[in-house]
Amino acid sequence: MINHKDARTAADWMGLNLDTLTYAQLSTAYRAQAKLCHPDAPTGSVEAWRTLKRAHDRLGAFLRQTKTPLRAPGDCKRCGGTGRVGTKPVRWCPACRGAGVVNAAKAR
Repeated sequence: MINHKDARTAADWMGLNLDTLTYAQLSTAYRAQAKLCHPDAPTGSVEAWRTLKRAHDRLGAFLRQTKTPLRAPGDCKRCGGTGRVGTKPVRWCPACRGAGVVNAAKAR
């Protein structure tokens, strides 16, 4: 579990804004920094490469634990569009009646 302080430090080191960070931004910044920090590059070093890798791993973990997957418009907010709630036992979502889409449940 990555705390907010570690993620903020990693984002600052990579020159990213943690509040609006996306996977695409993280990937783009990582590739740009990797060209400069790689030990085979003239400006790179092993320590800079390790720091970059650690920052990338921490930000990736932070995004996985904090960001909810994007839903399509109309997807049920309660089940996230899956139509199921709970893990044991798995039940049909009462809000959309298992359809995953709120509008489809109302149309029936």
